[in-house]
Amino acid sequence: MKKFRNLLIVLIVVGLLAASIQVYRRVRAEQRNRVVEIVADLADFKDIALELNMPITEMANRLTSAGTTSIAISEETLGDMLQEGKILLYSGMSLRYSEVNFNNVYQDLAQKIHYYMEENRVDDSNTTIVITKNREDADFLRASFQDRFPNLVTEFVSEDLQSYAFLINRSMDKVRNVGLGLTDEDFIVAQSLGFQNIIPRIQNHEDLSFDEIDRIYEQLKKYKVKTVVFGGVTVLGHDYQDEENEKLAYIGEKFSTPGAEIITAIIEKPVETDLELVQRGIKVLSKKSNYVNTKVYSADASQLTRLKYTDLVDQWGRAISQRNVRVIYVRPLDKPEKTTTENLEDSLLAIREIKDRIEYMGMKLGSAKGLGWVSQNRVLQLLIAFGTMAIVFLLFIDLFTIEKKKWQNTIYILFGLGLIGATELYGIPFFYDKLGDLMNKGIAFVASIAFPSFAGLYLLEVWKKYFGKKELKRSKVIYLSVLTLVVCLLIAAIGGFYIGGLLSESKYILKLDVFRGVKLSFLLPILFFAFAYVIKCGVYCDEAGKPLPICEQFKKLMDTPILVKYGLAAVVLLAAFAIIVMRSGNTLVTSASSLELAFRNFLEKYLVARPRTKELVAFPVLMFVVYLSTKKQKEFGFLAMAVAMIGIENVINSFCHIRMPILVTGLSTIYSLIFAVIIGSIGIVVIDKVVEYFKKMDSINAVRTERKRHK
Repeated sequence: MKKFRNLLIVLIVVGLLAASIQVYRRVRAEQRNRVVEIVADLADFKDIALELNMPITEMANRLTSAGTTSIAISEETLGDMLQEGKILLYSGMSLRYSEVNFNNVYQDLAQKIHYYMEENRVDDSNTTIVITKNREDADFLRASFQDRFPNLVTEFVSEDLQSYAFLINRSMDKVRNVGLGLTDEDFIVAQSLGFQNIIPRIQNHEDLSFDEIDRIYEQLKKYKVKTVVFGGVTVLGHDYQDEENEKLAYIGEKFSTPGAEIITAIIEKPVETDLELVQRGIKVLSKKSNYVNTKVYSADASQLTRLKYTDLVDQWGRAISQRNVRVIYVRPLDKPEKTTTENLEDSLLAIREIKDRIEYMGMKLGSAKGLGWVSQNRVLQLLIAFGTMAIVFLLFIDLFTIEKKKWQNTIYILFGLGLIGATELYGIPFFYDKLGDLMNKGIAFVASIAFPSFAGLYLLEVWKKYFGKKELKRSKVIYLSVLTLVVCLLIAAIGGFYIGGLLSESKYILKLDVFRGVKLSFLLPILFFAFAYVIKCGVYCDEAGKPLPICEQFKKLMDTPILVKYGLAAVVLLAAFAIIVMRSGNTLVTSASSLELAFRNFLEKYLVARPRTKELVAFPVLMFVVYLSTKKQKEFGFLAMAVAMIGIENVINSFCHIRMPILVTGLSTIYSLIFAVIIGSIGIVVIDKVVEYFKKMDSINAVRTERKRHK
């Protein structure tokens, strides 16, 4: 089996090289995408300016001075126009009451509409009436209504041609907040405020035509728009009746025109949410636009009423460093216990702090850039698949001693069939087109289990090798502990590279697709470790120290009486383990405590790539494995290795968070390693000195006792 084992190691190394090429492509794409855009919502800050009797130009100056690069403008709605005094808005039922009659100012329009509704038997409970005296507003409404409510709008003009009314055959609640489009005036006003860029919030609507798409695109190019954030729950062009997604494909092609790209910002949520549920059509549009996308993050309205400005900065910073967010959408804080002026000042402080933090991260302020397409190579993916199969077989033959030729031949045949099957799946386009994503996720899942399991197996071999070797000096123990830690992390990191290589497509980085099963992959290697411990070290051994057969060990375990204290300890350990598993993966079931969050925020602020909490605990514990082995502390040694497995698993778990920049993932693990070496080395020295002190005291007491006995 030695030659076969060497072949497996070669395939693992080849797989690592292939994964490194894929990871390098991803890193290059992420490194090109290091410009962050801070955009303020014009409507929100305009309302504050009005409340404070502050000119909007002064508000704009304060925003740009703080570090805001862009301004977001939203489409006009009937509700906005009503609030601004541009229109009057009534339900059709208003005509039933003569005292309303549109304030007795528009009597002729009221009569015309009333006569029309009676003649055509229009249900007045399902209609909305819009009135304006401004001709330009009327022209804007007419054009918007033609696109958004075709064949549902009737126009009326007063006798003196000074007033205009529109009867919409839809209830007011269905039309009040529909986006009516952006006017040239909106763009001109935004341009005059002195921001670098304008980010329009474009809303989708039913019956969107290709001609309207062309008009929107030309307007965006006219005002040199670089980034778009779609408003509402659907992206522009999403249509349930458009089964072929022709509109989304048309928009994607236009927006990704080489040299004239318009970046689509994907709304990012702090919790693990399917982004397709946030805005329908985003996955298709992103694919059709060659992933010329970035991610935008904004605090929820409820958070703005309770967060401190420092908390807001921490959220923004975490989104940038850990979730590849490149557009920070700023809405003002609105804490009820503070005045409008105080909330504004806190909002500006938050912008200044995130600006400084962005620069501290080594990034720049400016116009965000789209991630673009990160290419995948099927040959490289196949080599990674070969390496994954190799680690599985290596794990098996290192766990069990296989001496019979018949079983060895069976292993060779199974491995050969696996290589042939993987080659066909990746080599035949039909299979790959249908099953490619599923295969990549499946192999990544296997890698996430096999590599940390192999690291656990190595840890057991280290334990057995140094068990009872008291002649080792303290410095030697520390050296071996550091070496063991580094080797375990390297094995786990190879698995992380495999996952990163298989799942480095843009859709994973932008979180448009998610790698699932991470909690299960966290659990299985630890169970494997427990099984391997029974085989390699044994819960029960013979007189020579050799582990008994598994069945005998299990029988002895079932016959062993358990004290209450051990039962309680087991319950506590299982509860702690359950919490750890629930907090791992791409979906969180439990949240961190306020103390832990404060510690995380502190590390993120100064280290950017903060060490993971589980690693800061588990890595130093791993360093005690060699020390406990030399002291023959079997029970403590098993607990130390079990905790160490959590840290090893966490390395893989970090790589499973695909949306996190891969350099940040690697740097985070390196920081954890550095802290572990320092803490673990000091801990070994302190514990060993304490043990020596008590041994010395025992010896002194024994001598004193002996002297007293002789006297």
